[in-house]
Amino acid sequence: MFQFDKSKCLGNIYHLVKERGLKIGDLEDQAGVSIGYLSRLNKDDNKSTPGIEFLLAVAQVLNVSLEGLIMCDYAELSPDERKSMDFLTKLLTDTQTSEILWRKNARSELFALEHDDFGDVYAVHPLMEPFDDESEPELTTRFVSKYHPDWSAWITECFETYISEDVRLFLVAANFVAFQGEQVMGYELYMQVRGKVVPICYTVENEETPFYPLLNSLATSAKESASHVHLDEDARSAIDSYLGIDQFEFLNDNDVPF
Repeated sequence: MFQFDKSKCLGNIYHLVKERGLKIGDLEDQAGVSIGYLSRLNKDDNKSTPGIEFLLAVAQVLNVSLEGLIMCDYAELSPDERKSMDFLTKLLTDTQTSEILWRKNARSELFALEHDDFGDVYAVHPLMEPFDDESEPELTTRFVSKYHPDWSAWITECFETYISEDVRLFLVAANFVAFQGEQVMGYELYMQVRGKVVPICYTVENEETPFYPLLNSLATSAKESASHVHLDEDARSAIDSYLGIDQFEFLNDNDVPF
């Protein structure tokens, strides 16, 4: 269970303020608190904790997620980890504002097999590979983690979205059987660029990675996004035309008779 670490959170704030070349007083002003608030809060004998509204405002000013601000240690991140964190932060924000829409892969997609021109079998889904399971009468597919290839793994949910015309993302929620039979749950994010699948980041239970809070929140938001009906631009335009919305575009508040 998550326990708020005041020292880590304040350390992140000071680290990010310095990194961005800001002044603490300017941050406090933009966050709506009095000058010296953070200094007083940071004293050893001050047992109070920052309020959620203040932390949300700080996260917005510093352009980070609330989850990252309170749960990660920015000073310890490598350059690649930091880039991945920044990417996840924007991805989460764009998902929550519906700038990016996710779709859940059906089980039929995950287990689909096809034959190439030479008669060889391949898995249709980019994250799956053919697998001859002795307990199954026919060839099937399996997911092999790029982070834990020696672990047995099965996907519980897989969501996908496009962030550009030729860049597709896959967010995987999976159960793993680790060494000595220990079962753990985790998330993995993959990017497919021009057909090549590239691992971006991961997190599993009982393993310290900086990505857990963001991947966990992203999975929740992606699931919410995938649960709704999404119209493309052509469908939306056709519906608007059918509803006659265009004829009201010229009206202003004074023209409306009620």
